[in-house]
Amino acid sequence: MPSDTDSSLTAGKADFAARLARVRQGGIGSNRTIFVGLDEVYLSQTAAPLPPARAEELVESPAAFVQTLPIAALLGIAAVVLGRCARFHLLPEVVLDAQLDMTANILTALALGLLFSYLLRLTRGLHLTALVLGVLVGVSGFHNLLHWFPSAAATLFSSEWVLTMLIASEPNSLLVRGMYFSFAP
Repeated sequence: MPSDTDSSLTAGKADFAARLARVRQGGIGSNRTIFVGLDEVYLSQTAAPLPPARAEELVESPAAFVQTLPIAALLGIAAVVLGRCARFHLLPEVVLDAQLDMTANILTALALGLLFSYLLRLTRGLHLTALVLGVLVGVSGFHNLLHWFPSAAATLFSSEWVLTMLIASEPNSLLVRGMYFSFAP
């Protein structure tokens, strides 16, 4: 007469055999590895390993990847505009010297740009490089947007501030640490 212990051993063997079958089948939740004891590992040879899924593989073709680089750079420039607008409206009384102002603009734009790039899944190294270059171009050339589109800038900022910036800056130039370098005659 089989005892209760014998039936539990038989049930345990059946459970183990079912588990081995699931591992060999390689379904969801199986890593296709059978661990036996402390040192022995047996890999299941019946199923092909699955490639790891990555968020970076959303851009599949090289052409699509290259086409998203200008988008990342434009995202950096847009982050500069949004950062300057946020700093203007949230901290209107804060006046910084040229170097601190440029540093604050760069850090604000980088924070916003990284947030937007992660939301749009533009997280590869070249995307982030294009974003940083866009931020640097946007910070050093932001005053040109004020010269080219003064009425649009007056809607985002105050018209007095835009007029002050138009008087203080040179059109078609780059601003680096408080100095303007003209790139057009």
